[in-house]
Amino acid sequence: MDQSTIPLVAGFLGGSSSTVLLYPLDLVKVRLQVNENSSSRSVQRKASGTIAHTLRGVIRHEGLRGLYQGLTPALIGNSASWGGYFFFYERMKKEMIVLKRGRHRRNSSSTITKNDQDVILGPLENFTAACLSGAIMVGFTNPIWLIKTRMQLQLKRAHRDN
Repeated sequence: MDQSTIPLVAGFLGGSSSTVLLYPLDLVKVRLQVNENSSSRSVQRKASGTIAHTLRGVIRHEGLRGLYQGLTPALIGNSASWGGYFFFYERMKKEMIVLKRGRHRRNSSSTITKNDQDVILGPLENFTAACLSGAIMVGFTNPIWLIKTRMQLQLKRAHRDN
């Protein structure tokens, strides 16, 4: 495997495995966020807005499959997002090191010094690479998150009433 694709594959696998494992919690989070019936004034309504109550409600009304409503776009989005993030992050860091080495060589009296091979990025440079990588992936994956959220909010009854 090419060294440049290792971060891509690692992010892809990490994003997809965490999505499958934790997806029911994401579904519950989204449903609780848009639940317009809950009010902090009413104890009964407050109790009905808990994670456990929402999980039970999804299972009761939609079946176990209901916990994974919208999983496909979430898998695509998280896999692409994390894979792309790590790919761009590592790529940008390598480019920054090359630029920093070039500046170091121009400012140095000799062509190759011991420090030339030990060029590392500082916190601000790492932060910049992380922010740029995140911004790129948000731009690419934002439409996927819209689809995922809309699918999570579609209630499907597992057992139709007669």
